[in-house]
Amino acid sequence: MLYRNDVFEFVSDGRRGRLLAVDPVRNEAWVISLESETAFPILFMWSDIQAQVDSGAIKRIESGLSKPVANSVSEAARTRRDAAWARLEPLISLPGIFIPDERSRLVQARAKELGCSIYTLYKDLRSYWRGGQTRDALIPRFHECGRSAKSLTGGRGRRPTKIKYPIFQLQEQDTENIKAAINKYYLSGEVQTMDSAYQTMLEERYCFLDGNGNVFILPKGECPSLRQFQNILNTLFSDETKIRKRKGDKSFEQNNRARTGADFAERDR
Repeated sequence: MLYRNDVFEFVSDGRRGRLLAVDPVRNEAWVISLESETAFPILFMWSDIQAQVDSGAIKRIESGLSKPVANSVSEAARTRRDAAWARLEPLISLPGIFIPDERSRLVQARAKELGCSIYTLYKDLRSYWRGGQTRDALIPRFHECGRSAKSLTGGRGRRPTKIKYPIFQLQEQDTENIKAAINKYYLSGEVQTMDSAYQTMLEERYCFLDGNGNVFILPKGECPSLRQFQNILNTLFSDETKIRKRKGDKSFEQNNRARTGADFAERDR
């Protein structure tokens, strides 16, 4: 038997989900995937889930009973949790919050009321649902913000003085995404500027669907910045490589290769 907030697993492929709400009368169950941080709740037939539990196709792997964690985190984390809770509390008890169209309307109205971004509220909602629908689910996961040993980050460099969002920490996959975008769009000449290549990468790799199925790019702090994109371009690709790829070998040889004494002697004839 599954209960509200229980985490379960599909035995066939290991996919995990959390049971958010059940309405036995309407035979409805709302579930959120734990495989993607940009997932939204999905509607299932409650009878289907029960049948799969009974057959062993679904197994419970974690109880939904809340576990107090706030005492083990920093004051800064608790402050951010409470701010997120204040933003979210009026939304979470509304009956339409799981329904995509209604959720979109509710989130937009709340964002307008608070003067905040809809992206912030969607992020809060996903954290709340994925984390077990408790206030502590909104505690920032600072312990998961470390950098991969293989990521191309080095030092953070000069810290911005007026930044209002967390600095995104590049992981190995982010570096690969940026390299692929540089090769596919910028060096190939498919787009004319580095900014265009960066924007295209965000639209392909760093976006999510809202409640209406509209595509939005992740907010700053949740995706690589233009500066990080430029840093990888300049670090991993030499000026010669960039010119040869974008303008061709002939153009490079004519205008950019190192000159020798023979070149000048030929020119002065």
